[in-house]
Amino acid sequence: MPQRQDIPIGGIRLNEILTLISQTFTEDALKQQIAKDTERNVFCEVSSIQASEFAQAGQEGLKAEWRVKVFRYDYQGERAAILDGQRYEIYRTYLGKNERIELYLARRVSGGNAKN
Repeated sequence: MPQRQDIPIGGIRLNEILTLISQTFTEDALKQQIAKDTERNVFCEVSSIQASEFAQAGQEGLKAEWRVKVFRYDYQGERAAILDGQRYEIYRTYLGKNERIELYLARRVSGGNAKN
């Protein structure tokens, strides 16, 4: 795994590591879809989300937790990520300035508790 370091690019400090997870599917002998995760690490900047973002995500059954900025070409449409050992859904993206994209990370809420 890459070492954490400050890498200033386009006004942001890429000092955290985010693991992006893509899924591919194959069929087994019973024609059932089997998911396979592929992980890759990218450098990112992590920040908290705003209260309005938290409230909006909560209406969709999500517990929004982090906004992560990555170099836009590092993101390839993945729908899940791992940050500090915790798996999250990528529920929203925003293409920002300076060749970066913001990924919004959340966990599904079930009965008032976020699923791990």
